[in-house]
Amino acid sequence: MVLISRSGGPLREAARMAEERGCGAVTTRCHEMDLSDLDAVPDEFRSVLESSSGADARYDSCLLVNNAGSLGPVGLAPSISSFDEMNNNMQELRRAVDLNFTSSIWISAAFTNTFLPSSSKICASMTAQLPLVRVINISSLCALVPFPTMSIYCATKAGRDMFHGVLGKEQKQNFKALNYAPGLCDTQMSQYLANCSVLDNELHEYYVTSKGEDKWIQPEETAKKLVRIITMDEYESGSHVDYWDV
Repeated sequence: MVLISRSGGPLREAARMAEERGCGAVTTRCHEMDLSDLDAVPDEFRSVLESSSGADARYDSCLLVNNAGSLGPVGLAPSISSFDEMNNNMQELRRAVDLNFTSSIWISAAFTNTFLPSSSKICASMTAQLPLVRVINISSLCALVPFPTMSIYCATKAGRDMFHGVLGKEQKQNFKALNYAPGLCDTQMSQYLANCSVLDNELHEYYVTSKGEDKWIQPEETAKKLVRIITMDEYESGSHVDYWDV
């Protein structure tokens, strides 16, 4: 299991938990990487892939969970072009798009290219020798619904969904892509939105009320459901599946 994160502390804690729960059957490798730094990502991620796909590497299956992202600017959509803070707003917008969209789709493409050749180059005799490749894009209801004051997050999530939908249609052999929306989870982002003064009033009320009614989903719970979906492997490649759909 290869784990990538910008923050070393949480990364190592995740590795510890994975190995502990794997009861000796799971080994981990950790890589600290800022996925919003597009100048560094290609070389650093390619190095990770090469260390996992050398000449002696043999896999029955390869799974990518593409989860990196940020909320980005929150507020009315026209506010991102405020002339009072044009330079700061443009830089913040660029960072959000670089991390949430550009870096994300590049990583999925690079992972697919590493473990599967182009579909047009796969012949029948090769199929049995290739691993099953699964690419999971962690999506959101925001990819489908235009929530007020969350324009950048909605736009980048929608773009990621469409890219992985196309990827699922293009790759025919030994491959599936899935856009999985984990539901409203008890995370730092949800905590932030529940206390965000510029969030849309109705949306803010929903976050506050659902938190008070203990309706936020625990990350471990939605992760278990995703594991079941992956294990059953019955979803249509490129489709969008929500926590509440299953």
